Amino acid sequence: MKLEAKRDLIPQYQTQLSRGVGERLKEPLDRQEISPEDLTSNGRLPVIIEAADSTTLEALKKLCKTPGSKITGELPIINAFTAALDPNTVGVLAGIQGDYQVWIDRKYQWIDPEPIQVEPLGNMRAREEVGLLDNANVTLQADQLNELGLTGKKGTLLVVDTGIDSTHKDFEGKIVGWKDFIKGKKIGYDDQGHGTHCASDAAGTGAASDGLYKGTAPDAKIAATKVLDKNGAGRLSDIIKGVNWGVMKKDELDIRVLSMSLGGPVFQSWKESPVNQAVEKAVDAGIVAFVAAGNSGPKPGTIGTPGNDPKVITIGALNNKHTAEEGDDDPAKFSSVGPTPIDNEKKPDVMSPGVLIIAATAYGSVLDQHPKVPHVGKDYIMISGTSMATPKAAGVGMDLVEARPDLDPDQWKEILRETARELPGISDDVQGKGSIRGKAAYEAAIRYPEF
Repeated sequence: MKLEAKRDLIPQYQTQLSRGVGERLKEPLDRQEISPEDLTSNGRLPVIIEAADSTTLEALKKLCKTPGSKITGELPIINAFTAALDPNTVGVLAGIQGDYQVWIDRKYQWIDPEPIQVEPLGNMRAREEVGLLDNANVTLQADQLNELGLTGKKGTLLVVDTGIDSTHKDFEGKIVGWKDFIKGKKIGYDDQGHGTHCASDAAGTGAASDGLYKGTAPDAKIAATKVLDKNGAGRLSDIIKGVNWGVMKKDELDIRVLSMSLGGPVFQSWKESPVNQAVEKAVDAGIVAFVAAGNSGPKPGTIGTPGNDPKVITIGALNNKHTAEEGDDDPAKFSSVGPTPIDNEKKPDVMSPGVLIIAATAYGSVLDQHPKVPHVGKDYIMISGTSMATPKAAGVGMDLVEARPDLDPDQWKEILRETARELPGISDDVQGKGSIRGKAAYEAAIRYPEF
């Protein structure tokens, strides 16, 4: 269907929404306008419908099976389903009684469309020559955890992102789970490159660099869900499906930690966001969730969703200047700043290195071919963001959970916050409790709850 044909349908949908469905629509009134880009290829309105009880859910499903509309997926993690509706069905939807909510299943940009530029490329090449790159693992004390034998070997890390390049040497024998919600491919791939870098930040072996550029949990297994396309965009339901898959596979794959280096705009309270609800269910299932704060700093109130959720460990980006020294560390200027929009929650929780981090490239991907992305050899690229800080922290989480698998996500959040290194003179809205200290967190965990 051509864009103009879709545009002709917009008034019909807006009319039906105004006749009652708008009251069910869990978006602010100023966000309820529909654009042609919101519609499916055949001009239907994609929605997420959540019900409080099974009777209402079944009644809603029956409605969505009428001619012109269809159910497109299940979201059991939030007791919901997805559907593509024609204007008539949207109108009838308002007459269904019961406790239910509707979201337009919009496509959002969940990662930055362009790499963050923080330092001239020439300087980085000079540093590469003298080997002064990427001391992130040292800053996080992950090297000390690894020396203790804590390498993430007892469990699986779930990465919900753009995918993973399963051909990279750093992932050989490590990928135990994969699900593609964008194209349905059976073998792990990453046409964007973001997810591959993130997986490597946390759990890459560094095999292609003789162990130099390894993750913070180099022996952890990896499960990856592709929920974003090559442009870093995805529908709300894609993100939820990726988390839902991980929760369903938790016991089978021994998933212990979730890393989400993505964030969407905040238009409503975290209590009303379907993505937040899904991530909370993962935490309730015992999965420790690390989520990026976002790259919209230094302006206050810029934490994205689901990083605005109180149950997750929200990660800001630290600039460690690529040294092992602590005295020169600063918050990255781009790192999003609290408090959270609308709810005014204290965020981020802690910080992790996120400036010019070296990790695996996805061969032939958007980032791999981007002229502004520095390469370190042919197997690694160097990029910045809370997207990099988050999996670095999540890898530390994998190491720690190996030591005390009996502790729950809330306890790990408390430990990481209380053992973090505070940066002097920096607001909590910028740094949270400070920079993660993996060894200190381990020592506290061994004594928990007495610490």
